[in-house]
Amino acid sequence: MKPRVVRTLVILSALALCQGLAPAASAAGSASPFARQFSDSLVHWAPWGADAFAKARGGNLPVYVFIGSFLSELSRSTESQSFTNAETASYLNAHFVCILVDRDEQPDLAAAAQEFLDQAKQVSGWPVSLFLTPDLKPYDGANYLSPAQEWGQPSLLQVITRAAEAWKVDPKGCKRAAGAAVAALHRPGPPARAADAAKLLALLTAGAKDWSGRYDGPHGGFGDAPRYLQPEVLSFLVSQGGASRNLAFTALRAMATGTCHDGPKGGFYRYLTDAAGETPYAQKTLADQARMVLAYADAQQAFADPAFAGAIRGTLGYVLDRLAEPDGTFASAEDLTGDKPLLDERAAADSTGLLLAALSRAGQVLGDSRYLDAARALGRTARLRFLTPSGDVTHFVDGAGTASPADYVSLAFGLRSLANAAGESGAGSTADRLLARCDQLFLDAPHGIYLACPPAVPQGIFSRAPAVLLSDNVPSPESVAVLAGPASATAGALERGLLQRLAVSGAATGDELLALEPFSTTAR
Repeated sequence: MKPRVVRTLVILSALALCQGLAPAASAAGSASPFARQFSDSLVHWAPWGADAFAKARGGNLPVYVFIGSFLSELSRSTESQSFTNAETASYLNAHFVCILVDRDEQPDLAAAAQEFLDQAKQVSGWPVSLFLTPDLKPYDGANYLSPAQEWGQPSLLQVITRAAEAWKVDPKGCKRAAGAAVAALHRPGPPARAADAAKLLALLTAGAKDWSGRYDGPHGGFGDAPRYLQPEVLSFLVSQGGASRNLAFTALRAMATGTCHDGPKGGFYRYLTDAAGETPYAQKTLADQARMVLAYADAQQAFADPAFAGAIRGTLGYVLDRLAEPDGTFASAEDLTGDKPLLDERAAADSTGLLLAALSRAGQVLGDSRYLDAARALGRTARLRFLTPSGDVTHFVDGAGTASPADYVSLAFGLRSLANAAGESGAGSTADRLLARCDQLFLDAPHGIYLACPPAVPQGIFSRAPAVLLSDNVPSPESVAVLAGPASATAGALERGLLQRLAVSGAATGDELLALEPFSTTAR
């Protein structure tokens, strides 16, 4: 019998009630394994919502928001080492309205928080500590804060004390600072411009050379530790042919037998923690399994190899056996870092879409009807469980969580792949509608980017931040949208946005290169 996280209601009982706030995990939030990790916290957590906002306004209290995720080791460390500390918890309870946010359930707020940290503090990463005025504008913030001062960095208690004192001594100054910070957020530069064909080819060639130079032959993988899976890089190198393709083949064969692959149980770990490539971080995500299958499918299509086919079958075997839920959906992640395996059983639209694409491509490349049948079944489930009657998308099957652009474009990508592999025209039509709806809600066409909020910004969200700020070693929604849709004006806008991002960063990610590759076809 597969171990499961017990679905119980996490109640912070008397601690939360003393503050006149709802418990941190209400009926809607009890499915969040991140929230369940805080069940014994001494902090009087409230969920993000009207009750907490009213409490802050009514008491003229600043708001402390902690944003983390189930898979974040540093989120867990903060919970176990800082929020269980009586002095820290007492100070937070006395000086703030404290709100706990699951990043996966509030991607709009999470993106806004990351944008604020990037602009105001020049830092990024998870978890996030955010300090808001009672009217919900940020006047201070930080990423991970240790329980004690170290390496010249302040502790969590020092930072929250500083933020509380700032509000107590000069609330008008905090409001001015918050207003200025919000006004400075999301000021994109000039509209993005497309590159000519020759320049685009040069960029792709440089990208292939750059990533090939990062490959570590003896240990497999790319770059320094932590060494994340790079399936889009591998698919891009396969598409380039020649030496780039051969290097990708070598890397994929090595990964199939290396330590990033869980040989006994199947599936790929999120990353390797050391430069030697010997120690995997014991977490697996559904999205990563799907992405690796897609990379192996691209390789198998280019050059039939038993190693590639075996990796596809083994990875999908792990997914279908370990992550499948009785209702036809799939758990989002498995955490093996503790004493017993824990599953994030919530089926999410974005990872479901990627899995649908992986099953479709596997069935198509291997000529295996079992995978195509599984893809058809998942396509029906996805349309039934994630799409509302109005044509919108929900992030989780139960309607919880705010949908992000990644949810729309990933489902569209999966349905497009199903249409191509199985000839289901209805799936292709639904993909078209999802992409159009995503553009309507989130696309900043002049700059070729998706924003994390729709034009009607939800209560308390202080910025329509770029959705790419949510990316955590996964493809950007712009890249997935290009792969999901036929050539269109929107695709051209996204191409320009990807080129603009590449020009700013100076180094292209694998998904950016893979998405730009189709635009170079006419120049070859």
